[in-house]
Amino acid sequence: MSLNKQIVLTVAVAAVLSACSATPERNETLERARTLVQQVEASPRAGIAAADIANARTSLDAANRLAESRTRMSDMEFEATNAALSAQIASEKILTAEANEAVANGTAQRQAVLIQARERDVQKSTAQAVDARRLATASQVRADSLETELADLKLKKMTLSPSRIGPIG
Repeated sequence: MSLNKQIVLTVAVAAVLSACSATPERNETLERARTLVQQVEASPRAGIAAADIANARTSLDAANRLAESRTRMSDMEFEATNAALSAQIASEKILTAEANEAVANGTAQRQAVLIQARERDVQKSTAQAVDARRLATASQVRADSLETELADLKLKKMTLSPSRIGPIG
C-alpha cells in the first residue's frame, strides 16, 4: 500500500469515528421545553396545574424520543413546542393562584386593620361616655348642693324676716 493510500484510509477512518462519537445537534426548542418543564415541575404549587404539567411532560418525553431517534424532526419540534407551551400555561396558572392568594391575604389584613380601628373607636367612645357620666354625676352633685344651699338660704330668710318686720298695725 502506498503512503497516500494509507493517509487517505487513516483520514477516512478518523472521519467515520468522529462522526459516530459526535454529540447530537443542540435543538433550542427542545432545550427550552426541558428547562420550562423542569422549572414548573419543581414548583411547590405544581398541584395547581397538574393536568398542564402532565401534558407538558408527555409532550417533552415524546420530543426526547424523537430527538434520540433523529427522525421526524418536525414532529420533535412540534412536541417540544407543545411541551413548552403547556409548561408556560401551568406556570401562569400557578402565578395566578399566587396572586389570588396575595389579594386574599391583603383583604384579610385590611379587614384586621379596620376591626382594630373600630375597636379603638369603641374604646374612645366608651372612655368619652365614662367621662360624660362622671361629669354628669359631678354636675348633679353640684346641683344638689346648690339646691340645698338655696333651701338653707330661703329658710334663713324666712326666719330672719319676721324679726325685721315690726308690728303690723
